[in-house]
Amino acid sequence: MKKNLKVVPGMLPAPLILVSCQDKKGRRNIMSAAWTGMVNSQPAMVSVAITKDRFSHKIITKTKEFVINVPSSEQVFLADFCGSFSGKKINKFQKMGLNFINGKKVKAPLIKQCPMNLECKVRQIVSLKSHDVFFGEIVCFWVKKNYLLKNNCINYKKLSPLIYFSLTNEYWQLGKKIAKRGISLEKTKL
Repeated sequence: MKKNLKVVPGMLPAPLILVSCQDKKGRRNIMSAAWTGMVNSQPAMVSVAITKDRFSHKIITKTKEFVINVPSSEQVFLADFCGSFSGKKINKFQKMGLNFINGKKVKAPLIKQCPMNLECKVRQIVSLKSHDVFFGEIVCFWVKKNYLLKNNCINYKKLSPLIYFSLTNEYWQLGKKIAKRGISLEKTKL
């Protein structure tokens, strides 16, 4: 038996990322975001939905670039902090003792402590009622070497990315691998 529930934002869990940006005067900011994901293959693109009142929204709208920083589950306090305080009032890099690395293809900073960083250039902005969705082309992709397997694939078990459940305001870590894509092809003869 199923129950028809009221439609509310955040019905599905989502990966939690840290979005970093830098304004034209060199002021850096970080915000947490959970409404994000891959949206295109060629070129590789991601989306990030940001409310219009966020400090980072203004910076990204003007500079047309940002960095997606993927924290590990060990960095849950950092992720929560960056989503709980405004960069209008504090320097989150300084307050959290973070180091930044200059981007190779964007001026937005990479968070050195995060295991994975994606430099992105905004290709399109879609304005919705509560959020604007920034579509960013990934122009440079960085992963700390100790999070790579021998075949240069990412060891997600070791990286242990964060998942956010907005309905319950809970952070979770990615679970275990249960199968590989194509299991139905191996077991089904059509």
